[in-house]
Amino acid sequence: MFMKQYEYSAKNVQDAIQKGLKELNLKQEDVDIKILSEGGLFSKAKVILITEEEEVVEQVVEVVKPVATKKEVVKVETKKEEKKVDIVKAPKEQPVKEIKEVVKKEIVKTEFTNEKTSLTFIKTLAEKLNAKVETVVFEEDENLMVSMNGEHAGVLIGYRGEGLSGIQYLANVIEQQNEEKENRKRIVLDIENYKEKREEALRHLAERMAKKAIATDRSQRLEPMNSYERRIIHEALSESNVNTYSKGEEPRRYLVIEPKKQEVK
Repeated sequence: MFMKQYEYSAKNVQDAIQKGLKELNLKQEDVDIKILSEGGLFSKAKVILITEEEEVVEQVVEVVKPVATKKEVVKVETKKEEKKVDIVKAPKEQPVKEIKEVVKKEIVKTEFTNEKTSLTFIKTLAEKLNAKVETVVFEEDENLMVSMNGEHAGVLIGYRGEGLSGIQYLANVIEQQNEEKENRKRIVLDIENYKEKREEALRHLAERMAKKAIATDRSQRLEPMNSYERRIIHEALSESNVNTYSKGEEPRRYLVIEPKKQEVK
């Protein structure tokens, strides 16, 4: 997976965003938005749309289209007279549409018991913080899913998941530095099922703030969030009567929810 940036300009921020989304054929929840300029009397608004792209493997099965039978004329000759017998043209067969079959790779989840420096780091840190947790590690494609549950696990999660995110980040840095390329895995850490609970809380927050934006007809600014949490908000409000976009610089980048403007008929 890799990040790509696209810059667009228009008379205002929202028009620039919509211009980019239309050109990229994406929805607003599929991109991260960075505002370079809000524009003014003599200048245009400029935004950058950031997308995460990854290769998708598809197996395409093509069915050969049958060739329609052409009209044939058969001449039957006799000594007395020459006759032409036309063979009736067979009904034209409808071409068989090309069939595209996307073969989804089956996810195999198996318990991982090997020792890794990155996993040792996570377990040692938990011990140093007196968090009595049980750690279960599963291998899922190129990922190592690390699940931790137990007493005082909250000290590892931290405020709004900042501790969890930091531990996961450091574990992946250690993985990159200490493992050969063919043995490297992406470490995905979850503690006390925090990520699912946080996602649910963010969706409730998105719904509540969207209602407030519509009721007051004013934009609502949310607290700074990481890109993962901002994406959850974008997705939750993708079908609502509000627009969402990000502003500011990391790590204080935040999300704005504003009511959609009603078109004048």
